[in-house]
Amino acid sequence: MSLSCTASFRHGNTDDDKKLTEQAIELFHARFNAGRYGEIYETAHEEFKHSREDADLLNSMKETYEQFGRMDHVSEKWINVFVRNRVEIRAVYNTRFTKADATEMFVFVKDGNVIKLVSYQISEGTVKAKHTEP
Repeated sequence: MSLSCTASFRHGNTDDDKKLTEQAIELFHARFNAGRYGEIYETAHEEFKHSREDADLLNSMKETYEQFGRMDHVSEKWINVFVRNRVEIRAVYNTRFTKADATEMFVFVKDGNVIKLVSYQISEGTVKAKHTEP
Protein backbone atom coordinates (compact mmCIF):
# COMPACT_ATOMS: atom_id res chain seq x y z
CA MET A 1 0.00 0.00 0.00
CA SER A 2 1.45 3.36 -0.98
CA LEU A 3 0.74 6.39 1.21
CA SER A 4 1.41 10.04 0.59
CA CYS A 5 1.22 12.96 3.00
CA THR A 6 0.04 15.44 0.43
CA ALA A 7 -3.47 16.54 -0.37
CA SER A 8 -4.85 18.71 -3.12
CA PHE A 9 -6.68 21.93 -2.36
CA ARG A 10 -9.03 24.20 -4.23
CA HIS A 11 -8.04 27.77 -3.44
CA GLY A 12 -10.34 29.65 -1.11
CA ASN A 13 -12.49 26.87 0.33
CA THR A 14 -11.79 26.55 4.04
CA ASP A 15 -14.18 23.59 4.47
CA ASP A 16 -12.17 21.64 1.90
CA ASP A 17 -8.94 22.76 3.60
CA LYS A 18 -10.23 21.40 6.91
CA LYS A 19 -11.31 18.07 5.40
CA LEU A 20 -7.99 17.61 3.68
CA THR A 21 -6.16 18.50 6.89
CA GLU A 22 -8.12 15.78 8.68
CA GLN A 23 -7.03 13.33 5.97
CA ALA A 24 -3.40 14.44 6.34
CA ILE A 25 -3.59 13.89 10.11
CA GLU A 26 -5.13 10.43 9.61
CA LEU A 27 -2.21 9.63 7.32
CA PHE A 28 0.25 11.04 9.87
CA HIS A 29 -1.25 8.75 12.53
CA ALA A 30 -1.13 5.72 10.22
CA ARG A 31 2.53 6.35 9.49
CA PHE A 32 3.26 7.00 13.16
CA ASN A 33 1.62 3.72 14.20
CA ALA A 34 3.54 1.83 11.49
CA GLY A 35 6.88 3.35 12.54
CA ARG A 36 7.23 5.04 9.14
CA TYR A 37 8.77 8.21 10.57
CA GLY A 38 10.94 8.76 7.52
CA GLU A 39 7.83 9.18 5.37
CA ILE A 40 6.48 11.79 7.78
CA TYR A 41 9.77 13.64 7.52
CA GLU A 42 10.17 13.34 3.74
CA THR A 43 6.70 14.69 2.95
CA ALA A 44 6.84 17.55 5.47
CA HIS A 45 7.41 21.20 4.61
CA GLU A 46 10.99 22.52 4.50
CA GLU A 47 10.33 24.50 7.70
CA PHE A 48 9.70 21.23 9.52
CA LYS A 49 12.82 19.64 8.05
CA HIS A 50 14.98 22.63 9.00
CA SER A 51 13.66 22.82 12.57
CA ARG A 52 16.15 20.13 13.69
CA GLU A 53 18.55 17.61 12.21
CA ASP A 54 16.70 14.75 10.50
CA ALA A 55 18.22 12.14 12.83
CA ASP A 56 17.04 14.16 15.85
CA LEU A 57 13.52 14.44 14.42
CA LEU A 58 13.35 10.72 13.67
CA ASN A 59 14.65 9.84 17.15
CA SER A 60 12.13 12.22 18.69
CA MET A 61 9.29 10.46 16.84
CA LYS A 62 10.56 7.06 18.07
CA GLU A 63 10.74 8.39 21.64
CA THR A 64 7.21 9.76 21.32
CA TYR A 65 6.03 6.31 20.24
CA GLU A 66 7.81 4.70 23.20
CA GLN A 67 6.22 7.20 25.60
CA PHE A 68 2.66 7.25 24.23
CA GLY A 69 2.32 4.00 22.27
CA ARG A 70 0.10 3.54 19.24
CA MET A 71 -2.50 6.15 18.39
CA ASP A 72 -5.90 4.64 19.21
CA HIS A 73 -8.59 7.25 18.59
CA VAL A 74 -9.37 10.96 18.62
CA SER A 75 -11.86 12.15 21.23
CA GLU A 76 -12.07 15.81 20.16
CA LYS A 77 -10.53 17.99 17.48
CA TRP A 78 -10.41 21.60 16.40
CA ILE A 79 -9.20 22.82 13.01
CA ASN A 80 -8.84 26.45 11.93
CA VAL A 81 -7.74 27.89 8.60
CA PHE A 82 -5.92 31.24 8.55
CA VAL A 83 -5.42 33.06 5.27
CA ARG A 84 -2.67 35.67 5.32
CA ASN A 85 0.40 35.83 3.09
CA ARG A 86 0.03 32.03 3.01
CA VAL A 87 -2.71 29.62 4.01
CA GLU A 88 -1.98 28.08 7.40
CA ILE A 89 -4.08 25.35 8.98
CA ARG A 90 -3.83 24.71 12.71
CA ALA A 91 -5.29 21.65 14.39
CA VAL A 92 -5.51 20.55 18.00
CA TYR A 93 -6.42 16.92 18.65
CA ASN A 94 -7.25 15.27 21.96
CA THR A 95 -6.00 11.79 21.22
CA ARG A 96 -6.01 8.47 23.07
CA PHE A 97 -2.81 6.49 22.64
CA THR A 98 -2.30 3.00 24.09
CA LYS A 99 -0.19 4.35 26.97
CA ALA A 100 -1.66 7.80 27.64
CA ASP A 101 -4.05 10.52 26.57
CA ALA A 102 -2.41 13.41 24.77
CA THR A 103 -2.97 16.77 23.13
CA GLU A 104 -1.49 17.00 19.65
CA MET A 105 -0.90 20.32 17.94
CA PHE A 106 -0.36 20.39 14.18
CA VAL A 107 0.46 23.27 11.86
CA PHE A 108 0.19 22.77 8.10
CA VAL A 109 0.64 25.19 5.21
CA LYS A 110 -0.47 25.12 1.63
CA ASP A 111 2.54 24.73 -0.62
CA GLY A 112 1.18 25.21 -4.12
CA ASN A 113 -1.72 22.79 -4.30
CA VAL A 114 -0.59 20.50 -1.48
CA ILE A 115 -0.73 20.63 2.29
CA LYS A 116 2.51 20.08 4.21
CA LEU A 117 3.32 19.63 7.87
CA VAL A 118 5.24 22.56 9.39
CA SER A 119 5.03 21.77 13.10
CA TYR A 120 3.97 18.94 15.40
CA GLN A 121 3.87 19.01 19.19
CA ILE A 122 2.48 16.49 21.63
CA SER A 123 1.93 16.75 25.36
CA GLU A 124 0.52 14.37 27.92
CA GLY A 125 -3.06 15.00 28.99
CA THR A 126 -5.85 16.68 27.10
CA VAL A 127 -6.43 20.39 26.76
CA LYS A 128 -9.33 22.03 24.96
CA ALA A 129 -8.26 24.37 22.18
CA LYS A 130 -8.80 28.10 22.31
CA HIS A 131 -9.81 29.66 19.01
CA THR A 132 -7.39 32.54 18.64
CA GLU A 133 -5.70 34.22 15.72
CA PRO A 134 -2.11 33.19 15.03
